[in-house]
Parts: sequence; C-alpha cells; structure tokens
Amino acid sequence: MIFDSENKRKRGIKMNSFSQSFGGVYDECPAKAWYKLRNKNIKETNEAMELGSYAHQLFAKKVSKQFLGETRRLQKKGVHPSIMFQANQMVEKISLSKIVEEGDEVIGVEQFAKHTLRNGIELIGIFDLILLKDTNTNKPYIQIFDLKTSRKLDKEVNLQCMIYVYLAAIMFPGLPIHFQVYSARTNDEWGRFFSERDALAMEDHLLEYSSEIKADMEGEYTPIAKASPKCQTCPFLSQCVAGLETEERDIATITNQLQIAKVAAKIAEAKLKELLNNTDEPVLDTGTGFQITMKNSSYPAIKSKITKDNLKLLLASGDGLNSIIDSLDLKLTPRVIQKAMDLGIEFRDVCKQSFAIVSSAPSEEDGEEGEDNE
Repeated sequence: MIFDSENKRKRGIKMNSFSQSFGGVYDECPAKAWYKLRNKNIKETNEAMELGSYAHQLFAKKVSKQFLGETRRLQKKGVHPSIMFQANQMVEKISLSKIVEEGDEVIGVEQFAKHTLRNGIELIGIFDLILLKDTNTNKPYIQIFDLKTSRKLDKEVNLQCMIYVYLAAIMFPGLPIHFQVYSARTNDEWGRFFSERDALAMEDHLLEYSSEIKADMEGEYTPIAKASPKCQTCPFLSQCVAGLETEERDIATITNQLQIAKVAAKIAEAKLKELLNNTDEPVLDTGTGFQITMKNSSYPAIKSKITKDNLKLLLASGDGLNSIIDSLDLKLTPRVIQKAMDLGIEFRDVCKQSFAIVSSAPSEEDGEEGEDNE
C-alpha cells in the first residue's frame, strides 16, 4: 500500500455520493480517486473534456429551444475558440427529428437524478435527454439519450448504463427503459432495452460495487496506484511518487511503482531541459549536493548502418537499389561526407545539447560519473 501522512489527517473523509464519472476515475486508478476525494478543489481538465462539456451545452440549448421553447445561456468563459468551433460542427449536424420522433415527449434536458442506496450512498447522474417514447401506443417506454463526443462508443452494459437505467426505473415506475448512446463525432450509436424488473435488479450490483469503492476511499491508506500513460497528466502524480513504498517484494507491485517513477522522471527531465536552455554555463551547482555539467555537440545525423552484404542483397533484388534508395539512411563517415561535398551536396550540422547530473560531494570511487540525459 502507499501511505501519505498529509492525507492521513483527513481520515474523516466520507464518500457520501457515487456517480459514473467518479466510478470511471476509480477504475482508471484507485489512488487517483482517493486523492481526488480529498482534494476537491483540484479540477482536472483537458481538450477532450472541454469539448465534451461545451458540446453538451450546445445540444441542451438546441433541444430546449426546439421542443420546450426555452432559451439557455451558454457558459463560454475560458472556452477556447477552437473548442467552440469543433463543438458547433458536431452539434449542428445532429438531426433532432431522428432522435425525437413524432409522438415522443421531451421530459427532461440535462436532468439531474439521485437516489439513496441501502448502504447510504447517494447515487447521482445527469441525463442529457429523457424521452417518453411511443406515447400513441399502449406500450410506452422511457428513453435515456446520452450524447458522446468520442470517436469510439462503449457498446456494452457499462457502469454508466447501469446507473442511468436504475435511476430512470426509480424515477418512472412501471415503464421499461431504453438506454441510448450516440456519438456526435462519428454518428455511431448503440442502445439496449431493459424491463422494469431488469432495471431495478441493477441495484444489487451497484450496491456491492459502491460499497467496495467506499471502503477503499474512506480508508486511512492510499490504494495502490495503476500505472498507465495517463499518469503523465495526473494532477496527483507528485503525491503518488512521494508515497512510493520501497519495502515491497511483489513483482507486480514493484513493476507498477517503477512505471510511475519513470513517468515522473520523464516530466522532471523535460522541465529541467527547458530551464537549461536558458543558460550558457558549462557547470551548474544546484546547491542541493549535485552539479549539472553541460555538453554541446554537432554532427551529421545517423540512423542506421548499411553493410556491404546488405547492399549486395539489395542490388541483386528484382527492382534493384533504386526502388528503395529514398528510404535508406547511410552512415555518414568523414569519407562519405567529403565525397558528397565534392559532388556539390550541402550538409548542415545537427546540434545537440546534453547534460549529466553528478554528485558535488567527493566520490569514493575515482572517475564516477552521473547519468547522461540528452
């Protein structure tokens, strides 16, 4: 387990509510969900999230105006013009007549829903669009329409589907539920019907899963983090790295911790390189027991070495060397460079800056060097 003494003082933290978005964070990384619950002031955002949020605003405005006669104001503060443009392009092409058919009734737009489970956790969700379908027949049903802006749809009964279907069954007793997802980016869609009985049966699964997460979230110790490429943009990476245990003996756990440390090291190295670009000093003393030595070099770029045997095979092939000559990267030895220059071919030097971090304290071994970073 990973222990964080600062967050331990927040042991009174309670998980009183549960949503599909928080469940998604937990599935991505339990440690991230644990930190998120204790640092609600830290908001995570990226271009995909901003695009989705603004597209949902536009969709709600479009539906409300056409079917409810309501005018909604858009929250544009902080939204980049490119995000607005992309979202507009997506929502403009949505045909509402194919979603809200003749005889359908729009019951809710961006409708907030909640219900308290038997374990005391409040299950919450926001429905993009609620429709009462087939009102002209004796078999009406509720459709929960969920808008997506991603390229790929999750075409299965996932956590969001279970939460929304269950909440809809609570809100509209006696009616079957149809859960529908639609991608505004690709026009792809997926849906599934649930009887009222099947929809209400979701409670047992949601009760068990939310109780499991609640136990982890309210625990004194941070759950083990899941290393993934998303660690690079996680707002809690520094806390995660600071709490890495060194006494672990499990291969899987150590491997996971190593990947997290590598991500943190990569970010730190990139920041250091950016700072070092602004200095001409060959040696920098950090004042923390380390020195940074700078090294600049200039040489022709080399990608691979072509051997005589390789060339013989290529020349003997059906098409010969000419068919692949554009894709070859020859080793630029001084002799090759001089010959090429004699033929009028111009070269330019490729400049590279690298640095090495060494201990400024006397070393017990003469000649001990730090690690080079290019």
